[in-house]
Amino acid sequence: VTATANSVAASGTGIITDAADLPGVASVVGSTVAEGTANSFTVNLSNASTTATSVTLALADGTGTVGTDTGLVEVSTDGGANWSTYAGSVSVPANATSFLVRVATVNDTTYEGDENFTVTATANSVAASGTGIITDNDAVPTVATVSAASATEASSIVHTVTLSNASTTTTTYALS
Repeated sequence: VTATANSVAASGTGIITDAADLPGVASVVGSTVAEGTANSFTVNLSNASTTATSVTLALADGTGTVGTDTGLVEVSTDGGANWSTYAGSVSVPANATSFLVRVATVNDTTYEGDENFTVTATANSVAASGTGIITDNDAVPTVATVSAASATEASSIVHTVTLSNASTTTTTYALS
């Protein structure tokens, strides 16, 4: 736009943003990995944009606990060639319609069974979530040792039973 007053001209540029064409998040696709391996997610946008699109991520507990069973969150906007630590938002380049998220999982020694958590991605107030599954690589605990004990007749004998590893679920053993 150019305006002239008293023989002096001034101009400015106006930008029209077509809100109907702003990309949202169409889907988040997670994966299943063994504990201690990074879980990968693909975040798909609804459409491309001529400008960069800002996307936020949120992790939520399922049967797994975010921050206990998961670790570092990284993102890649170039198909996995380069990764950067997630820091509040992802700038998806113009004309791109997807990016990758990598969530580290913790390799512990506790039997937990398989666990899951979700990643929710939001762009322009449109969100989608995907589930990551962590396959436990720890065995169900077994009896490792039972201490020897003795006592006089009519008194209790106490044995200490040690298990091979910890468990987050109740484990029952038969005594004989």
